[in-house]
Amino acid sequence: MTSSVTRCVTLVVPLTIGLSVAVLTACAAPETQPPTSFGSATGASDRSPAATSAPGTMAPTSSLPAAIVESAQAATHTTSAAASQQPYVATLGSYGPVRIGMTSAQFDAAVGSSRVADGPSDPFCIYRRFTTPTGRAEAIIHRRPEDSIIVIQTPAKTKTDRGVGDGSTVAQVRAAYASDHLIQEMETADGPALFITSRSKPQGPQGIGFAVMGTKVGPPMVGGVPGFEFCSG
Repeated sequence: MTSSVTRCVTLVVPLTIGLSVAVLTACAAPETQPPTSFGSATGASDRSPAATSAPGTMAPTSSLPAAIVESAQAATHTTSAAASQQPYVATLGSYGPVRIGMTSAQFDAAVGSSRVADGPSDPFCIYRRFTTPTGRAEAIIHRRPEDSIIVIQTPAKTKTDRGVGDGSTVAQVRAAYASDHLIQEMETADGPALFITSRSKPQGPQGIGFAVMGTKVGPPMVGGVPGFEFCSG
């Protein structure tokens, strides 16, 4: 009597963002095994112990065809690349790898090759720009006294870690933050705005600002309020 054996390899791939994993399984074509002889007097199989695996175990990856392993590795690479293109989210103190309070050197280390040409500078601020999965962002670095990031302007379509942002209604923003944050309404040179801060540190440097346009808001600004002047004296 002949039998067939299908060998598979399963890889559990951690994604770059969050705690999710992807489970990838690839299998070889079934292998036909020779007939098993039961001709010994004791009734034992003629198969050698080395050919028998313990129940519930899987053949090592090295015994699988190279094409299967390469296919699984390619799928792993594709999954990781897709995860790296996930949009950055804004928090009260950060946007993607960039945080409020970073120095110029720390900013460069954080964004790496995604840094692009700076915006026009002035005596008080440096405007560091970098690309993101959804567009170009800008970090404003105050030259003195601390030479650190004070504001991060995010690109269109950006959302916060509460799931609201560019295109959300004012009511949606309020619903996302009202229970545990302070929400201030402001008038700026560019029109009305909202500024959201922590209840525990309402006067701290961390917060999220939104320009208000009718019933909706624009992209979040980390650390400041759209329409305010940040680099004067």
